[in-house]
Amino acid sequence: MDDDFRQPTLPTLPILLPPSAPPRIDAVLFGPGLQQGFTHAARINHALDLVEPHLGGRGYIRDVGGRFLATCSPHDRLLFDHGHPRALEPRYSWTDGPDGLQFGALVEGV
Repeated sequence: MDDDFRQPTLPTLPILLPPSAPPRIDAVLFGPGLQQGFTHAARINHALDLVEPHLGGRGYIRDVGGRFLATCSPHDRLLFDHGHPRALEPRYSWTDGPDGLQFGALVEGV
C-alpha cells in the first residue's frame, strides 16, 4: 500500500505495552477486532496506526489464518521456511498483551 493511499483513520487510544513486553518488538499478532473502519483500506490503516509505533517503522500486515501479523518487512513469516534447519518452528518469542494482542521478538537463528 503506497503512503499516498493512507487515509486518516478513526481516533484511537495507543496500545499500552505490558511490563513483560520484549525490549525490542519485531512483530505484533492481533485479531480482526483491532481493525476499525468501513472499508478494507480504513481497517488496515487503523491497525497500522496502532502497531507501527511499536515496530519502530512502517508496518506490513498479512493474514495468518484468521489473525494478522504485522512486521517491518513484507517478507516476514510466523515460522521458519521449509529449507531452514529449524523449518516450521516459530520465528518469534511471544508475549501476551492487552485485548488479545501478542508482541514478538525474533528468536536466535533468524
